[in-house]
Amino acid sequence: MKDIQAVLKFLGEIGLNFYESKVFLSVIENVKQTVFEISKTTKISRTNVYRIVDKLQKIGLIEQIIVSNKKYLVPTGDEKLELLVKEQESKANLLRSTLPDIKSLFSTNARQLNPDFEYINYRGYDGIKD
Repeated sequence: MKDIQAVLKFLGEIGLNFYESKVFLSVIENVKQTVFEISKTTKISRTNVYRIVDKLQKIGLIEQIIVSNKKYLVPTGDEKLELLVKEQESKANLLRSTLPDIKSLFSTNARQLNPDFEYINYRGYDGIKD
């Protein structure tokens, strides 16, 4: 991997935390690994690797294959990454389209404040004296 920080940032942007990214990168770099091997490579406890692998399988980034009664984890391919990026784009579009409605709530609520109410913010010594 050329720029690991850029890859970690990308994986973070599509919803993976640091440890999930670390496990995913281990599976990509070593193609076929057992949970025990991933645990040794990433220095993450085997119990946590099982939990992380379960999440990565649910997302669809890795899958399990069985060879000679041994379970290996392999990456599913870059198609799922494309889908996750498109999902983030649609979330951003939804936020962009909803923002004007949310902004209008702020201006509506500002007009409803009690005009007789005066808010004064004291700093320093004036803020703590009687």
